[in-house]
Amino acid sequence: MTDELDLRPFRFECTRCGKCCERQFGGVTLYVRDLLRLAEHLGLEPAEVIKRYCTFTEHEVQTRNGVRRVPDLRLRSDATGRCIFLEGTSCSVHPAKPYVCAAAPFVFEIASDPLAKAELIKICDGFGQGPLHSADEMKRWLEREVDEERDNAAAYASGAAAAVGIPHSQAPAAPSNEISNDSSIKAFVSPSSAQRVSLDTHPAGATRDSRPPSVSPPGTTESE
Repeated sequence: MTDELDLRPFRFECTRCGKCCERQFGGVTLYVRDLLRLAEHLGLEPAEVIKRYCTFTEHEVQTRNGVRRVPDLRLRSDATGRCIFLEGTSCSVHPAKPYVCAAAPFVFEIASDPLAKAELIKICDGFGQGPLHSADEMKRWLEREVDEERDNAAAYASGAAAAVGIPHSQAPAAPSNEISNDSSIKAFVSPSSAQRVSLDTHPAGATRDSRPPSVSPPGTTESE
């Protein structure tokens, strides 16, 4: 991982090949909002979704005020890395898929890690196809990710996460201004960052107050 974000334009269109879903060792990160959307889609209580499909741990992050333990809710994957919701090459919960799945490959994990990006390009059929995605578009997705992280931290800190059945220790969640140990993410979080753009508009065009229950991956449509 580097201190610089790779925001060079590239062509990408999701082909639904499922290859990125086959390599989810450790599981897909699940925000509280993702959990509620999945629960509604599956017709289950959030606590039951966690019991059947998730793992819960805590991990340490280095913040401006020292190390904090942060709750970490993830979808399960099998021993080969396949996501628990992958059926064939398709996502069985596509309309309610987690944010990080919908946003890929426009996520910090890819933009800040040349090796991760190179590996994804090697396995993903969608790179080099479809529309050209600009640096500004990528910034909007990355800032939306920061927005999601902030909302998620607030849900844990306020007790809202525990109220819907997410296990929670006494350790505090990371405050909204202390998102990650990666300096490139801190630059986006910092109010003084010259790179920040408005978070009022989702990259797909929906305002924050009118976000659709599902988010389409870049290069796809809601009907796919």
